[in-house]
Amino acid sequence: MDTHSIGQKLVSLLRHEVVYVSSDDKLTSSRERRLRLLAAERRLPSTRFLAVTAPVSTSQEAEHRARVVINRLIELGIPEFEIIKDGTSERRVRRFDNPWIYRITVPPQLLKPGDRPIPPESRDPQRAVYVFRTDCQ
Repeated sequence: MDTHSIGQKLVSLLRHEVVYVSSDDKLTSSRERRLRLLAAERRLPSTRFLAVTAPVSTSQEAEHRARVVINRLIELGIPEFEIIKDGTSERRVRRFDNPWIYRITVPPQLLKPGDRPIPPESRDPQRAVYVFRTDCQ
């Protein structure tokens, strides 16, 4: 697979939200609303969430940005772990993958308007946290 276009492939194929975390760990009301809608969607037993953000300024800062978004989704009702009943048995399902610190390169013109930064969000697309929802059958 061409790794230069992996971001474009993920954005085009998977349900996702793009979040721009401010320097004081805040989200704009429009991003908050979109995360609230994502959290309210019905989850399948296999549903997982993956946060991806670039190592800007450092990998530690990127990890922090991803964790801010994951923690907000947990606050909005997506449990970190969930017990799923499968017939007569139960299993514990982890809903969040470890964040990927990876530079996703998607040209701004290929992003949906709702995925692009709006003031007062950072205009640097590398500061975005992409949250992908995956559902395996």
